[in-house]
Amino acid sequence: MERLQQTIAHLNPSTIPIEPILNTSQALYNYTKDQAAQVDWSNLPNQTAQYVSENPKSVVWGAVQIGTFFCPGMVTGPLMHIAGFTITGPAAGSVAAWAQSYIAPIAGQGVFAHIQSAAMNGYGRAAVEGVTRGMVLAPRAAAGVWRYFWG
Repeated sequence: MERLQQTIAHLNPSTIPIEPILNTSQALYNYTKDQAAQVDWSNLPNQTAQYVSENPKSVVWGAVQIGTFFCPGMVTGPLMHIAGFTITGPAAGSVAAWAQSYIAPIAGQGVFAHIQSAAMNGYGRAAVEGVTRGMVLAPRAAAGVWRYFWG
């Protein structure tokens, strides 16, 4: 009980300094307002159409990334099904069945178990969808870091 009280004392909101949070929020608001003021809002539709016509692959890839981030099941579901991970277990003669026979015995809470669980809408779904989101964001994050340091 004493340990629980100590933990609660550490989580007490009154011990969290609020000033840095407010300063950061105000700075972010000011930056956003300044950036929005620099946009030519009357010409934005024309500029957008021009960008899309000049960069169709980039726009499509960005749309795929956004769609995958917000709805990862639309990507992971079909991929798991193609690999043979079904709601009733690995499909006979599939890659999933081969993998299961190759790595048997299957470790509980292992990678295979998580993927099969995700196919069954179980505990592994959150992990598989989280990894998918990370894989979608990783190239953008790496490009941003590259541009920041070397570009």
